[in-house]
Amino acid sequence: MYLLNEQLQPINADTFKKEILAEIDEQSTVTEAEIEAELANGYLAGISSTAKMISRTPDLFEAASKVNFSPQLAGSNIWEKVRIHLCRILKKDSTASEIADAIIDVLISIIPGGVIIKIVVKKILRYVLDMGYDRLCPIE
Repeated sequence: MYLLNEQLQPINADTFKKEILAEIDEQSTVTEAEIEAELANGYLAGISSTAKMISRTPDLFEAASKVNFSPQLAGSNIWEKVRIHLCRILKKDSTASEIADAIIDVLISIIPGGVIIKIVVKKILRYVLDMGYDRLCPIE
């Protein structure tokens, strides 16, 4: 899996995941609202990181991207896409490693430039581990 940090530098996926798993017990419990806020921030960070690659005037591009940006709407919509993806991929007995893989996989497809931010992954992983599969993915 090819991952990029906020400086658009490649990072080793295995090392990144090992760091997440090693640090997950230090991550305090989070709410959906916190996850949504982190996802919105991560999306903006992706725009900011990639603006330099795709625009002659990155500052203007970044500013224009924020004009109609709604963090609440973006965060809740992104979280819904992430949750749906996780519920399709995960099982009741999925390990923390498998959950981390699924989180990383969906985030790199949603966040501009495939930028991956450790705190976002950690918070989602903590939330999923705390909630459990049945509460995360209720039968509708």
